[in-house]
Order: sequence, then C-alpha cells, then structure tokens
Amino acid sequence: MGMITNFKRSVQRKVNGPAPTGNSDIDEYVQRLCNISSALEESSNSIIWSQQQWAKLYRGIKFQFENFANVYPDDDEYRQVFKQGSEHCNNIAKTYSNEDLTLPGRRMDFKVQEYLVEINAVLKESKYLEEAYANYKAGVEKISHLERAKRVDHEKIARFEESTEVLRKNYIAMSDSLLTKMKRVYSKRKVMFNTAYVAYWRSQMTFISMLEEETKETKAYVTKHEKEYLNMDVSKLC
Repeated sequence: MGMITNFKRSVQRKVNGPAPTGNSDIDEYVQRLCNISSALEESSNSIIWSQQQWAKLYRGIKFQFENFANVYPDDDEYRQVFKQGSEHCNNIAKTYSNEDLTLPGRRMDFKVQEYLVEINAVLKESKYLEEAYANYKAGVEKISHLERAKRVDHEKIARFEESTEVLRKNYIAMSDSLLTKMKRVYSKRKVMFNTAYVAYWRSQMTFISMLEEETKETKAYVTKHEKEYLNMDVSKLC
C-alpha cells in the first residue's frame, strides 16, 4: 500500500495547481479518487493496526498476571488461577499475532484493496494524459512561435500542424477513454465505503469472539465469585 500512497500524493500535488490534464472534469475526478483512496487505505490499515493493538494489550496483561502470581505469597489454588489467567492472555496474544488472511474481515478488505488498485490504475493514466496534453500544448506553442517569425516558413508550419493534429486527436481519445474509466471507478464508491466499514467491524467482532473462546474458563470463574465479592464485608474477613 505504500507505493499507492506515494503515487497518490504525487498526483494530488499536481492537481492542486492549474488543470494538469487540460480536462477539468478529469482533474476533478482525480481529486475525488485521491480522497477516496486516502480514506479507504486508512480504513484498511486500521484493521491491521487494531489487531496489533489487541496483541500488544494481551501481551501486557499476560506479564501483569505473571507478576501478580509471582508476588502472591501463597502456593495454593489462587496462584494456579492467576497463572492460568496469564496463560490465557499469552494464548490470546499469540492468536492476535497470527495474520490469518482467511478471516471474513480480511477477505472483505481484499475487495477494498482491489478497488484501490483500480483507483491507482486510472490515476496513473491521468499522468499519461498530462504528458499527452503537454505534448499537444508544445505543438500549438511551436506553431504560434513559427507564425510570429520574421520569415514565415509555411511548409514547416504545415508539417507542425499535421503532427500537432495527430497529438490533438491522441489527446482527445485518451481523455475520452480515461473519463469513461474514471466515472466507472467512481461509481463504485458507495459500495466500497460500506465494504470497508463492514470489514473493519467484522474484524473487531472476530477478535472479540477469539477473546470469548479463550476466556470461557475465566468467565465461569469470575461469574462464580462475582456475587460473593460484591456483597463481601472486608472488615469481617478473618
């Protein structure tokens, strides 16, 4: 995704100036698609980032409960429970550290990645169109320069007019083709934004499910003691 980001930024820098492609509609689509790409790429990255944070969190909790069990002064059933809690956290951290690309959230995110590739493709074409437009403009300027010369060379002008007309037709054909492609890519934005949204939350639900599966015993233990400890009078303990 880094290459797409760097390319997209180079395109955005050019769009911020005068119409680089000579077609204001295309330049507008370039800006819109760059914005869409930024948002969707950030969403995709957040799936990976959040998984890393889940793993980091439970690695930290694992060490916390290891220390908790080591500091606990008695070698009894409580210490075993505390150690078990540390083991659960270690297992959770390992699970979150594995990049399982078959998970539903990641599989949906792959669709978003496919769309980002489509966006990148038309943005690359916009750079080729910039070159075609620059070549055509150069031809027009050359003709204008020849026409203003003290000695007008009509044969030379005719040759440049012929070659510039080829450049003009090429530019128009490229412009029409690219605009059609951009409209098609842009039309997918609503579904792809929603796909990214669902992919993110499906990933979070997967992480939560993993947590619930690994902590079944811990949950049962907590449920067993919760009411007793809520109603406990510490001053009466002996």
